Amino acid sequence: MGELFEITYERFLDEVRNAKLTPGGQNKIEMEDLNNLYAFYLTEVGIDKTYVTIVEKEKITDFQKMNLIPLCKPARRVKESADLKNMSEILKNLAELMNKFQPQ
Repeated sequence: MGELFEITYERFLDEVRNAKLTPGGQNKIEMEDLNNLYAFYLTEVGIDKTYVTIVEKEKITDFQKMNLIPLCKPARRVKESADLKNMSEILKNLAELMNKFQPQ
């Protein structure tokens, strides 16, 4: 994922139409459910930025839900610093184990 570039929801829909998303295609769209909001991320091949928009759930029409949400994959974001700390600990432990088994 490249640099995040925030755009309006209307422009996001235009970018999605231009990306010609297909299931299994290289361009991808992710969705994050934020209680009463959705965050959408569009990543296109060959562009070093990811378009992001945040929209209230009630402002998305049924037609948009029907056409947009089935193309989305769940967004994978690290939500809490505790997750980062745990990941850091695991990587540190792995590095120590690898050093023990390397020939001196």
